[in-house]
Amino acid sequence: DFELRFYGSVGLDDTLDLVVSIPVRPALLKRLGVTGPLDEYASVLAATRIDIPLVGTRQKPQLDFSRVDTKALVEQAVKATAGKALEQGLGNLLGGDKGEAKKDEKQGDKAGDALKNLLQNANEQQKKKKKDK
Repeated sequence: DFELRFYGSVGLDDTLDLVVSIPVRPALLKRLGVTGPLDEYASVLAATRIDIPLVGTRQKPQLDFSRVDTKALVEQAVKATAGKALEQGLGNLLGGDKGEAKKDEKQGDKAGDALKNLLQNANEQQKKKKKDK
């Protein structure tokens, strides 16, 4: 179960100008073209929501994934990853458990890989948008 949030308008001619806000899930990342360990990426972005435009008409609504703001998604991933890395670094500096330090290092590597993949996908989507114009 998850909460969908809608905002926008429906015209008198039944045209849609809405946005649906969806929490980040592995299936959604896959639909947006993200590759790699999607479960790990989704955990890095657990508190993040993605806004997807809903266009068309009331009779034929369509999600417009091409207009998803991947830049905001990447910025949130960077902030989440940086925060975790800072917490892990401080824990290690303050004399954390050696076993925990190695575990934290592996998690930091996974978060870094997730971030790298998201950045690459965002860059590819930006290039595609420019090419399509």
